[in-house]
Amino acid sequence: MRSIFAVATLVAVLAACGPTPTSIEFDGDPSATVNTLDALTLPAAKVLDASGKAIDGQKVTWTVTPENIAQVDVAAGKIIPLADGVAQISAKLDKIEKSYTLTVSLPDTVQIDAPASNNVAIGATLALTGKVLADGNPVAGAALTWETSDAAIATVDATGTVTGVAAGEVTVTAKSGELAATTLLVIAAADPAAAAPQ
Repeated sequence: MRSIFAVATLVAVLAACGPTPTSIEFDGDPSATVNTLDALTLPAAKVLDASGKAIDGQKVTWTVTPENIAQVDVAAGKIIPLADGVAQISAKLDKIEKSYTLTVSLPDTVQIDAPASNNVAIGATLALTGKVLADGNPVAGAALTWETSDAAIATVDATGTVTGVAAGEVTVTAKSGELAATTLLVIAAADPAAAAPQ
């Protein structure tokens, strides 16, 4: 009778303890490279038992190494990039840990693509293009604004298209935030000989 009682007690104790956490798993691969300081969604971290089954009610602790690259806002469910660099984002529960990599690569250069010619005839147009770079790599979706040093000599629209207005030299600037690049254009009257029929 005592043996039966002891076994029953042991089973009850084991049942009360519940499954033992053995690993942590993220939904998909959250590793990412970002080019802004915009907050990212913190990935879901599931605690699993030895059979791979999720254990409800387990809360992990989040850490960032090094701490100067990003920080975790658990209450908001966000990861906030802070500076250029590579960080390991880790979810921990006791001795169990799972990490992924967050690379923060902020834009550092604006580049204007070299036009076929820096000469623009009065009344003619020249389409300039440019890009924003981070560590030499183009930043997808980064917008440029365009400016001209003298609209009386040449204008430039939002797409980078320059129109010659009067003879002279003008500097066209492409900007993204505090980053900028310039190119010098020469506006001249059209060559009558070039325009004459042969």
